[in-house]
Amino acid sequence: MAEGERGVLVPSGFALAGPTQRQVKQRDYTTRHQHFRSFDLAQIEKSVLSNVKGTDLNFFQFHHSYPQRRSSGAVERLIGWGHPVLIDKLKRKASSLCIDGTFKCVPRPFHQCVVVMVYNRSSALFLPTIYILCTSRTAQMYRNTLIFVEHLTDGLLKPERVVRSFESPLLDAMLTRFRNA
Repeated sequence: MAEGERGVLVPSGFALAGPTQRQVKQRDYTTRHQHFRSFDLAQIEKSVLSNVKGTDLNFFQFHHSYPQRRSSGAVERLIGWGHPVLIDKLKRKASSLCIDGTFKCVPRPFHQCVVVMVYNRSSALFLPTIYILCTSRTAQMYRNTLIFVEHLTDGLLKPERVVRSFESPLLDAMLTRFRNA
């Protein structure tokens, strides 16, 4: 032990001074940029952060990007996640779904979080099974959303009834995907 500045005992081999707060923030920014580029939400794709705690099950289900049809050059994004056990409930025959979107609680650059819920007969409640962040509220975005939800159920998603919000693009997409509901 050596005596450092201000009479503090410091074990040998340890530094008493370190990087400044600004240097630490810059290092953090640089590291995040190297790993995630400019898209900070890519952090959820890392396996350490996307697994169900204590299991090998992955709650991160998909991240899909595609160009907008308009010539703006913008990219549309869909990010979906849900617990695999709850997603399996969507595979039941004659299920009832509720699909709703919320706008107030989404991170930038997203405009909506679509929640797909399935009716649980034993509790008489709708269970949220899949959450999907969307960068727009167009009919094409909703069609892609429902395609990915159907893909998660291995094509077994055949709802008997569907409850939805009042958005006409969502209604159009649901009528296209679920003709018999």
